[in-house]
Amino acid sequence: VEASNGLLLSAFSDPRQAVRCCLALVEAMPGLPWPTALLENELCEELAVARFDSRGAVSRELLFRGLRLKAGLDFGTVHATINHATGRVSYRGRVMNRASRIASSASSGQIPLEFGGACSTPKSR
Repeated sequence: VEASNGLLLSAFSDPRQAVRCCLALVEAMPGLPWPTALLENELCEELAVARFDSRGAVSRELLFRGLRLKAGLDFGTVHATINHATGRVSYRGRVMNRASRIASSASSGQIPLEFGGACSTPKSR
């Protein structure tokens, strides 16, 4: 994991783990205990919609509350090096650049993917 300027870069050995992680983070964000001052900001305020079930009953679905999250996922080889000044791992490579561009094209709550079939499982013979 590498973080700077509001961007978090993570590398996973399995693309399915990356998808599960992003989905879990997006789903968890509205339920986190955000400070009241943050929730008063219009960019972090609560956004909910009304839903109707099969019987016509109305329920409220919370979409956003607190900081908004978006992600971009790509699959490929990354180059990891240790930053000697910080002791942290630094990830580089085309896949990291593509994932960053993919994330920048997303809207809040979206997780666009560019895996080229990396998540598919082999068919049994």
